[in-house]
Amino acid sequence: EEMFQRGEELMAGREGSGWETARREYFLPLLKLDREKWEPQVEPYLDQIEQWELKRDLLGRPRLFRSTAESRNEPEAIIRQAMELQDEGRLAEAREKLMALETVLEGQEQYASVREIATQLRKELGEQLTADRLDYLKAALARADELESAGREPQARAIWRSIASLYHADPDASAIVEQAQQKLDSLTSDSRDDESNTTPGSTD
Repeated sequence: EEMFQRGEELMAGREGSGWETARREYFLPLLKLDREKWEPQVEPYLDQIEQWELKRDLLGRPRLFRSTAESRNEPEAIIRQAMELQDEGRLAEAREKLMALETVLEGQEQYASVREIATQLRKELGEQLTADRLDYLKAALARADELESAGREPQARAIWRSIASLYHADPDASAIVEQAQQKLDSLTSDSRDDESNTTPGSTD
């Protein structure tokens, strides 16, 4: 009873060496003493420790060692492949691979931890892809502003129209599309004001 309590206290702490100590010094010895009695209570903690180790091995391992690390099963190998693609900058390919793995593993409880990691990585890649795309659009907006300031409104207008046309249905780019549309609307409004202020028959 006291050994189990000590193990529980360690498991209540942060993930790390304390969890490993709980397994090594308390939970595994309890199973050796009386597996039938202690397995129902100890097994959930052992599973929790195993899941943490899997995440640590897959997500915390330095890039240099990812490709050489051994995978315990095919899903883990696929995750490592996706991480290698990420390291190479092939983010879209990595994301597609992870999405496919999530679909295959759905409903397979023995791979629940692996699927959770795949989901986490896929979301991170999605955020990274979105950030890269937005940086490209922000640069285009800045370029259009420079063109407008230089008196090259047709070229600036072409950029704003292109952004609005290409990304009008993309929720991630909604703020940038709105900026581009506001610029277009402003130019249109200014043009109408100029026309209304010009009297018929006036000459330069």
